Amino acid sequence: MEGCFGSGKRKYSLDLIMARLSKGAENSISMAFVVMCAEKIRRLLRLFLSLFCLVMQLEMARLSLDGTQEHLAA
Repeated sequence: MEGCFGSGKRKYSLDLIMARLSKGAENSISMAFVVMCAEKIRRLLRLFLSLFCLVMQLEMARLSLDGTQEHLAA
């Protein structure tokens, strides 16, 4: 947790939070952590989609080669 908070201070300017009430500071910090989690989810989704596209391209190439081989065998 300490490392995550340190990263938030560097990347998301958590060290600049100057709320008058403690509840306001808690809300600001909570929103920063929500954004950090959303960014991780976005990265994982991008990785999944790129792998999915790669697999689909390989499958399409395999199907096209299979069709060419069947045409040449006939």
